[in-house]
Amino acid sequence: MKVLFFTDVHGDVKTAKKLVEKSRKADLAVCAGDLSRLGEGFGEVISELKKMKKLLLIPGNNETPEFVNEATEEYDNILIIEDDVYQDLEIRFLGIGGGSISPFNTPYELTDEEFRNKLDKYGDNITVLVSHTPPKNTKLDKTRNGLHIGSFAIGEWIKKNQPRLCCCGHVHECQGQEEMIGNTLCFNPGPEGVIKEL
Repeated sequence: MKVLFFTDVHGDVKTAKKLVEKSRKADLAVCAGDLSRLGEGFGEVISELKKMKKLLLIPGNNETPEFVNEATEEYDNILIIEDDVYQDLEIRFLGIGGGSISPFNTPYELTDEEFRNKLDKYGDNITVLVSHTPPKNTKLDKTRNGLHIGSFAIGEWIKKNQPRLCCCGHVHECQGQEEMIGNTLCFNPGPEGVIKEL
């Protein structure tokens, strides 16, 4: 199965159109959140992304689960996998949206304990973790000013359960970065997206 992974489109319709084109080479598309800027631009981007065959989606920190559910409920080919598992053949995708607690007070932020409570329901039978927030103290969560803003809970869960992939976003300066945690390839595909074979 070929999967197009992308994240952090932030209302950019031109990028959304390019992703629709790119998705033609994939069987499935997966977005790790933040299609909008604090909710703005979500509708315009979804109007493009609804043209994909199938899209799995989680909220980022810029939109709440309720907002994303309501804004996509009319589209049968867009599935919200927030705190849920989607299975296609033997491949199981788990979605965990939201950002870590920040000074910016964005719409959907979670403490490490809240991330842990969500993740603890799921075990080592997950193939792909789709997480808006990256694992803490990695190449994927380091901001321009050197702060690590990821989640310890997400990193701990990856170490323990070893999914094949972890797709994450949130930290824009880490787009295109990859890092192995044990046998798990963790990566930030950015808004341009990358296709990976599973």
